[in-house]
Amino acid sequence: MIGRCLLCSLAVLALPVMAGCTPCATTPNTGNAGMENGESVATNKGERVPGEYIIAFDNSADEDLAQAVFGDYAPTVKRDMGGGLLLIILEEDPGPAVIAEIAKEFEFIRYAEPNRVYRIPTPPEDPPEKIRRPSVDP
Repeated sequence: MIGRCLLCSLAVLALPVMAGCTPCATTPNTGNAGMENGESVATNKGERVPGEYIIAFDNSADEDLAQAVFGDYAPTVKRDMGGGLLLIILEEDPGPAVIAEIAKEFEFIRYAEPNRVYRIPTPPEDPPEKIRRPSVDP
């Protein structure tokens, strides 16, 4: 399993820009630390893309709505993902904590989170001897 829970596993595989759930979102960012030792991808919180946020509105959303809510930070819609989800870029990024507080002020915003890039580690080319199968490997 890739993520810590089924939701995160599916999100990491199917919708990287939407990955994360409450338990995983509260885990400290460890970057790629430990990935070379075979740790789960769940420890890889992803790298935040500066100025990019995923905003989930209750209903349909557009650039005008993003402008009305986040206008102080010069927003532009990078992608309308449908279903009220917008990937926005803020020219003047105040940081995730400020964006989360702004989102709490509006009842029609379900959540706002930073856009993150996730990397799935590749296995080593030559696995250690202890995991080679004796019936196949010399």
